[in-house]
Amino acid sequence: MTRPRIYAAHPIVTYGTARERDCLTALRGLLPDVDLYDPASRYSTDDGWLRAWPRVLPTLSGFVVFGTRDGIVGIGCVREIADVSRAGLPLAMLDHRCRARTYAGFASLTQAPTSRRAAVLVPGGPVDLRELFGLPPAKGSP
Repeated sequence: MTRPRIYAAHPIVTYGTARERDCLTALRGLLPDVDLYDPASRYSTDDGWLRAWPRVLPTLSGFVVFGTRDGIVGIGCVREIADVSRAGLPLAMLDHRCRARTYAGFASLTQAPTSRRAAVLVPGGPVDLRELFGLPPAKGSP
């Protein structure tokens, strides 16, 4: 049986930061039995990601996005969310404390957008990622 593949989207400005470490650790704790696809460990440039993304998207079972602590994401994450939504994949986000939330959309930035600061993620209510992605309850869960 193939393990579900969940994409952990986050902006390049978070690569190699405590924010990235904390959110990826939280995801691995919530979803220990999935193949967590982390773009930071695979692409060092936008060009590499742009070439690979169309081939990666059809291999995904679900998608989780997190931004900076302020919820800011770049244009790459905005594109990924749009593509994942069109593909009908389950989509969630992590909030400022790396807690799983439904994705409620984007808010506008107070400054003019740039490629690295394109939008602010808006969290919805709490979500059970295992349930969202159709996974059985974690061992030891009621």
